[in-house]
Amino acid sequence: IFTLLFNGIKGVMQNAMFKGRGLTARFLYSCPTSSIGSRIYRSKCVSEESYENYKKAIFSLLQDEQEKPVLIKLSDDADKELETFAEWLEPKLKGEYSEIADWAGKLVGTVLRISGILARANTTVVNEFLADTKDIIVSKDIMQKAIMIGHYYLEHAKSAYFVLAGDYLVKECRGLLKAIKTNQIKEFSRRDAMRLYSSMRDVNHAQKVIDQFVEYGYAQVKQENSTY
Repeated sequence: IFTLLFNGIKGVMQNAMFKGRGLTARFLYSCPTSSIGSRIYRSKCVSEESYENYKKAIFSLLQDEQEKPVLIKLSDDADKELETFAEWLEPKLKGEYSEIADWAGKLVGTVLRISGILARANTTVVNEFLADTKDIIVSKDIMQKAIMIGHYYLEHAKSAYFVLAGDYLVKECRGLLKAIKTNQIKEFSRRDAMRLYSSMRDVNHAQKVIDQFVEYGYAQVKQENSTY
């Protein structure tokens, strides 16, 4: 599982090859508010309990040298929690989240993986000679935490796709405007636009750019022949 911070997202989101091959749908996006300008010199120390819990988790992970793989299983309650989340999300892939369906369609699987990571981090593995390895169980509480993390990334994915997609359209509109000025075009069709500005890959892409172009007031639609 990889997390891309806001500053690193633009290059990925604006790469047509990455998006076309489904790479952009495989990241978890994080667009946190910058704390620059409001940081405090003397910040609070990490509590002793948090420090000890973190140390135990790290040491446990580093010492995990089981010869046989340890299975991670869902409890019945955890399975029901994940099912409820999946049933909530699925119909939204054709509606509210249709623009990020490639990303959101993988979210249930992502949440499942996160729950496994949380369950493993919450388990102390004892490595003793000839010790039997026990399965790790994802509890209802852990699954709820994983789903909460999933909701966090869902909101940030919306920002990554929509806000940066807007920036991308601005760039495309500028490219189209430059091509029109260079060729001194006064009227053009969608086909003309695609020929003038080859960055527009297909008809749907071209239409989005042209619609934004019109919205910015650079052109007007001539209804009688649908040119611009």
